[in-house]
Amino acid sequence: MLNKSLRPFLAKWHPLLNSYEARQTQQALSQRQHERLWEYYQTFRDELELLRKNLDEYAKILATAAGIDIIHKSRDKKEADNNAANAS
Repeated sequence: MLNKSLRPFLAKWHPLLNSYEARQTQQALSQRQHERLWEYYQTFRDELELLRKNLDEYAKILATAAGIDIIHKSRDKKEADNNAANAS
């Protein structure tokens, strides 16, 4: 899991993002706002989502191997629950 999924992702994106963040010149922008202006932002987010799904599959396999029943809500359901909680 670490060598085939997480490590390659971090090895690729961590230096690129650090380099971009080091070039931040507009102090009025938050770090999050600055990241959204990054030319690779959407590609990074897309690859991060693929990594999340991959790690989720690993977690399911490990849970099964350990004999643990897990209740897995979909990401969309979690987001809907969070949005409803934040609105109230």
